Amino acid sequence: MMFNLSKRSKVQKLIFLIGVFQTLIGLSYLTHAYYVKLTWEYDEFVYDWDDVGGNDGMFWTLWGTLILLYSSLPDSDIKNNKLPIVFVLLPTIAWGTLSLLALGDTVLAGKFEPNIFTIFALLHAALLPPGLLLLLSLWKSS
Repeated sequence: MMFNLSKRSKVQKLIFLIGVFQTLIGLSYLTHAYYVKLTWEYDEFVYDWDDVGGNDGMFWTLWGTLILLYSSLPDSDIKNNKLPIVFVLLPTIAWGTLSLLALGDTVLAGKFEPNIFTIFALLHAALLPPGLLLLLSLWKSS
């Protein structure tokens, strides 16, 4: 089954790891959005659902679920059809790169202020090495 990782290849394990982590990032966004909406004085004229991470949470949770579904495919399907997994990983890698660049820019400019969205940027940046490692593994296996 999908959760029997001992029989899966390294590529499938990396896809599974990225999918789980991406889903958890999305759920963290949603948790923060609902926390803000339910506990703060949430004024819909001041805050939008997206201002507190609601839309990001929905997108990354669904995207992580898509990656998890892709990890359940047989290894032969993944290695024979590499283009879909590249397209599935592109938003994760792109967002990780942008997060890393944005964090580096704020640190170098001396404007670094730790807040909840800094944590989200760090989480996205943490997905960059496994994503690049997965692309490298797929490229080497061709």
